[in-house]
Amino acid sequence: MFCTVWAYAQTKPPITTPPATPPPANPAPATPAPTTPPPPSQASAGKVTNVFTDQDVKSILSEIANVTGVSILSDSSVKSNEISIEFKDDSVEVALEKLSYVAGLLWKKKGDLYLVSTPSPDAPMFNEFAKTRIYVPRTQPAESLYGLLARSYSPFANLDKSANLISITAPDKIMSTIWAALEAADGRRRQFVVEALVTEIKEEQGKETGFSWNWKHFGVGADMGISYATATADDIVNIKALISDNKATLRANPSILAAEGREASITIGSETYFSIVTGSTTNTNIQLQRINTGITLRLTGFVEDSGALNLHLQPEVSDAAAPVGGNPATTVRRADTYVRVEPGQTIVLGGLIRDIESKVTTKIPLLGDIPLVGTVFRSSRQVKQRTEVVIMITPRLIEPKTEQK
Repeated sequence: MFCTVWAYAQTKPPITTPPATPPPANPAPATPAPTTPPPPSQASAGKVTNVFTDQDVKSILSEIANVTGVSILSDSSVKSNEISIEFKDDSVEVALEKLSYVAGLLWKKKGDLYLVSTPSPDAPMFNEFAKTRIYVPRTQPAESLYGLLARSYSPFANLDKSANLISITAPDKIMSTIWAALEAADGRRRQFVVEALVTEIKEEQGKETGFSWNWKHFGVGADMGISYATATADDIVNIKALISDNKATLRANPSILAAEGREASITIGSETYFSIVTGSTTNTNIQLQRINTGITLRLTGFVEDSGALNLHLQPEVSDAAAPVGGNPATTVRRADTYVRVEPGQTIVLGGLIRDIESKVTTKIPLLGDIPLVGTVFRSSRQVKQRTEVVIMITPRLIEPKTEQK
């Protein structure tokens, strides 16, 4: 038996696409989509555009944080000061930089926070912005450099006089300013050698010798009776001749090295001791007191661009006098004067009169040494002598060594 299966295939009718409609000859212009204007406080996301007139600093910081979407943390040292400032499409960093410049603030980014403070060492966040550096002077004492700093920088600098250094703790900008000021003041100074000839000439001998200056009026001047003049080669020859003839005494002939702007001194002195008696007749206390006397010359020099030197001279002559009322006494003659001198030129200082009083004893040999009876064979007398201290100064520049390449 046979079974036949018929399969019918269902077919879909064909899909026909209608012809495209041709565009119109004159199409109408497309209407642009409406846009929303940006808020007045920002031109674009994260940017600050605004004008503040006499506004509080803290309010401006809050506006910057709201517009940019960042977290700004200010400490208690940031006061409510009113300022005027304009921002124009500025980022948070640029806005904070402008505000810091106008209001005198400091800012930094730490993680996701922006920290704002003042440069005061008492500010709670001062350690977040400050660093410490040690300045070791090259040519000048640390005490002198510290004294040259402006008062506004003194809270950031500490002087260690014993170690000769300056410790600076300050934010970067203040640190760089202080460091530059110290380096500028600590530059290399020019040096010069001062040759001095210190003599004592008997007054009558000095007047008889033909010096180039007028000896009669040499010691009369506005600077406490001490004046100066320019010495010639003949004057130096005459001084040496007086020394050779024992009419003058050479006290010293030193040469000292001095730096520009630093004081140098020459001292030719002696120590005199006096007995000071205190207490009652039954309980007497005797003490020795020392007095330093002699000749001292202090000088400070400054070098001009032409090479000439401006010398600040401070000569002094002191002598010990007889005690007055049991207390020792001294006589002092000093001066303070300024001299401009060319290198190699000799300046002579005069008018430093010195009165020397001494006791001279004459006796018959052997007989004058006999106890009790010896006083008959010896005699004493007081001798007074007036001399004038003459100081000749010759400065010479030391040329700095040139570095060989």
